[in-house]
Amino acid sequence: MRLAGNGVWWESLGDGTKWTFADGYTTAMARANSFVAAECKERKTGLTPGPGFDAGMKAAIASCMTAEIFNFDVERPKLLSGIDDFYSDSQNLRIPIDFAMQHVREMSSLSVRSNSARAIQVLCSSIGVFLARVLLFSQGNQGRITGTINA
Repeated sequence: MRLAGNGVWWESLGDGTKWTFADGYTTAMARANSFVAAECKERKTGLTPGPGFDAGMKAAIASCMTAEIFNFDVERPKLLSGIDDFYSDSQNLRIPIDFAMQHVREMSSLSVRSNSARAIQVLCSSIGVFLARVLLFSQGNQGRITGTINA
């Protein structure tokens, strides 16, 4: 069954059409993100203590969370290969394309977060080793230059 918007439909598209679809989808998501993120910022800056604070805070949180849903900053080649991989499992063929794209985005952001966490751990370890070496191997001359100058 080749319905628009599921895996069967996706697999029937050529590479150029897939690219065009992904471009249109991510462009629309970026535009929606921009509008909702601006609303989020406006709501947060408009918060003032008083009787309407709780309602204003809830509205700001809702806007910010909605903006994050539209945040679709995934490299196009990674998005397209991720969708192809997702639909390569025959159990996923009936899942709508927007769910597949959201899934690929989430998996991509998880791997970025995981890589960032690993990079931070390595950086902290490197700094620790560097500081330990400085303490262990300092020359102890306390800033004095020793030696002679031959003319």
